[in-house]
Amino acid sequence: MTQSNTFVLARAAAVNPDGTLTWAGLQTFLVWNTQLQNGLSTEGNLISALAQQVAIIGKQGTIGTITQNIDANGVITADGIDFSRIYKNQNIDYIADGTGSPLAGGKIAFLALSNPLTGNVLEWDGASWQWVARAQTQAPTSHEWLASYDQATGNFTQSQPAFSDISGTAAKSQIGTGTPLAGEYVDGGTGAWTPLPGGSGPNFADNEILAGSGTAWTFANAPISALPASTSVHLYAQEYNGGPFVRLPPSAITSITGTAMVTAASWTAGALMADYRY
Repeated sequence: MTQSNTFVLARAAAVNPDGTLTWAGLQTFLVWNTQLQNGLSTEGNLISALAQQVAIIGKQGTIGTITQNIDANGVITADGIDFSRIYKNQNIDYIADGTGSPLAGGKIAFLALSNPLTGNVLEWDGASWQWVARAQTQAPTSHEWLASYDQATGNFTQSQPAFSDISGTAAKSQIGTGTPLAGEYVDGGTGAWTPLPGGSGPNFADNEILAGSGTAWTFANAPISALPASTSVHLYAQEYNGGPFVRLPPSAITSITGTAMVTAASWTAGALMADYRY
């Protein structure tokens, strides 16, 4: 469109000597009137379309080049967005999560899945997804258990449990296992087969007439003290002179200390006989 030169009055008279408009002046005013009516409202606002070649003061380019990526609804199209620039709310995730997705939105998914580490797995810590070391294979070792796990390395440690780590009580069948040797017994403290006192094994005393009288008696040898008196000493009494010796119950013995024995009842000298091991 060719525009009229608004400065035509500068080259021709606009007013006749009688004060009326000349033809050139009238034509110029008519052009101005048309332009004002088509371009401005009575309030002075623009009402006509702006040509795309109109420039905006302070901006590079024209209205056409600046607004070319805005659609008819005033929405910026994809070509008009530069995602490499810093923009407001760029750290807010407005992307809806997919149904059943374990990740909290597209940006969080990107952060979680970017820069993966070899041998690591993705783990949710209650607040965010993070890469952690994958549990490493630990070859089994006899008589050892897994004692600890290091999340930073994925490694396990092993150790052999102490006896104090075991609960419960050992059964009798578990004590003194193995083949016993002659002259050994199961030690109540260690549970192991232990040689009997005397070194080579027990000695036996049979039909020994004990020295003493009343309730105080003496053995020729000290009976084995590691075993109950009822199993290591058999005590017999002669109830009358020349009569047979009769076996007494274990309760007839009050105590045995070394070679000394105290009985519950009194007997005359020579009336007690014993079989025992020493």
